[in-house]
Amino acid sequence: MSEPPQQQRQPASGAAPARATAPLLLVLVGVQICLHSAMAGLRLAAPLMMLRQGPTPWWSAEAAAGLLLGLFAAAPVFLVVPAGRWVDRRGYHRPMRAAVVMGLLAGLCAVPTVAIHQHGGALAALWQWPLLVLTATLAGTSGNVGLIAMQRSAGRLVEGCDGPTEARSGELRRIFSWLGLAPALGNVIGPALAGLLIDGLGFAACFALIGLLPLGAAYGARRVPPDDPSRRVAAPELPPSPSAATAAATTLPAPQGAAAARPRSVMDLLRLPGLASLLLLNWFFSTSWDLHAFLVPLLGHERGLSASAI
Repeated sequence: MSEPPQQQRQPASGAAPARATAPLLLVLVGVQICLHSAMAGLRLAAPLMMLRQGPTPWWSAEAAAGLLLGLFAAAPVFLVVPAGRWVDRRGYHRPMRAAVVMGLLAGLCAVPTVAIHQHGGALAALWQWPLLVLTATLAGTSGNVGLIAMQRSAGRLVEGCDGPTEARSGELRRIFSWLGLAPALGNVIGPALAGLLIDGLGFAACFALIGLLPLGAAYGARRVPPDDPSRRVAAPELPPSPSAATAAATTLPAPQGAAAARPRSVMDLLRLPGLASLLLLNWFFSTSWDLHAFLVPLLGHERGLSASAI
């Protein structure tokens, strides 16, 4: 027997949204590649410059480079939750504009540090270090805010899909698998471009040109349609399947009274089964990656490799 007509049409209903969201998804990924490339390029160039400048009267070059590299992730650790709430309230474009401005300022703050070291004398490090701290903080926050805005906007593309819950879940997995290209390609483009610029034009030109990459993000963000203001604070939830509703009822007790109206907190999120273990696993991966990002410039510098090779 042939399947019912409505079951035969289900794959088509899921395929149409996939084709419709593909151009916008590529734009979101391209915007984040520009932001992440700028952050990754500065994250390589700034510690490498500290290593080449050598020790200061107050700290070794290795300690300064390691601390500077850690600052690229320090600000996002404390700002990730407020940034997520801000993106929920303001949508995509205002946080993205802020991320672009922070990325541009990060490169701008790094440019004069080269001249300060060359002409600053014995106190050069005292003038140079605050600008490098500001560079790392702005660049790290820029990439993090852009990533949150991209993930939120990409996740909302699934709301336009018709069909069963399983089809929407598959579309969501497909979208977020594409989003993984942004940091991956950014981690390739940014350091490679920074190394070529350092060897060819020097650190000052590298900081200036890498700092212009967020302008590509600003151009691409113009192609993202504005959010519906009525959907910014609380997005409508997708109707769960009977099995999902049963699982939710057994894992989390149903709130009553005033608790039902209160918004979910971060602690409520951590109580979801398996999420704490997933975050811990992600922490281990991120730590190993940051350690790798520090050791590669350090070992490359000790062995006399060029910036392009590093």
